[in-house]
Amino acid sequence: MSLEAALRLLFTSGFYWDRSGEARAFSEHFYERQKAMPSMVQTGMYSATMHYLNVVKSVGSDDALEIEEQMKTMPINNFYTHNGKIRADGRMIYDLYLTEVKGRPSKKANGIY
Repeated sequence: MSLEAALRLLFTSGFYWDRSGEARAFSEHFYERQKAMPSMVQTGMYSATMHYLNVVKSVGSDDALEIEEQMKTMPINNFYTHNGKIRADGRMIYDLYLTEVKGRPSKKANGIY
């Protein structure tokens, strides 16, 4: 879809690369390696993997049931989300952002529309 076709389009997203200093640092590092800004799916997968690895480290075990229980009790706080929670059914609850395609920015920056 062209930028012109998407102009003023409203949509929800779980991630915006410039939302915080942490998100910006992650996104700029990602851009250096991939020559593209990270998508919501890519950042979500990275966040989920890091949450899992942090729980494994804190539990000191790789027992799946123990890790699952701890993942559901430990809040998720990283560049992707703040105070995210995993419900009993395994779904993650976190803030989504209403975003609007604004058009070309006055200054050149990757990923800003």
